[in-house]
Amino acid sequence: MSKRWKEHSRVQWDEKAEEWHKKSFTMWTQGSRKTVLPAVKAFLSQGSSILDIGCGDGVGSRLMGESGYEVTGIDLSREMIQYAKRQNSLAKVRYLEGGVEDIDFEKGSFDSAMCINSLEWMENPYEALKTIHSLLSENGKIFVAILGPTAGPRANSFNRLIDGHSICNTMMPWEFQGLAAQLNWTYLDEVYVYKNEAIHLNKDGLSKQLKQSLTFFTLFIYEKQK
Repeated sequence: MSKRWKEHSRVQWDEKAEEWHKKSFTMWTQGSRKTVLPAVKAFLSQGSSILDIGCGDGVGSRLMGESGYEVTGIDLSREMIQYAKRQNSLAKVRYLEGGVEDIDFEKGSFDSAMCINSLEWMENPYEALKTIHSLLSENGKIFVAILGPTAGPRANSFNRLIDGHSICNTMMPWEFQGLAAQLNWTYLDEVYVYKNEAIHLNKDGLSKQLKQSLTFFTLFIYEKQK
């Protein structure tokens, strides 16, 4: 990640931290992210270690810790990390400021990685995924949520059409799957989280890609191979 992109991203997320914090617990427990913890529990044994990349104010990391996981949450935003640290009293959860490429973790040191709507905000998501690959142990699990094409947060990428400046790379769910294929990860499952307008649409017979295109985000579960 270039210094310009990183600083631009850090400033914007610092500015969003207070607003984000007001709604994040509801998102994780009642809203769009309520499907994440059940998916993790279904594929990852209790006591496993999780690297939560782009952890924001730490609500997701804390919920994982309360469910018996050892969690390291990282985020570029200093304001987000300060919110996370202030609300954490669990010894099994820690928070660090920085991107995945900034922090000196040992190779193979995590049983799983979680990127919930964070890869879309990286300048080079494939390089980030290669770093994540190196940090995972054999058969490590990867939980990645990618925003659908019409998800509101994608409006953050609009300025790329005006002045070329954006902190959202516009990656689509099916493009993430292409990157996962480059890394020879094994596909395990995907979970669709729909916007209210699409929940009741009849999606029988649609391809996975068309279902992904209707989602607020698609949560993918993959496994690292040797």
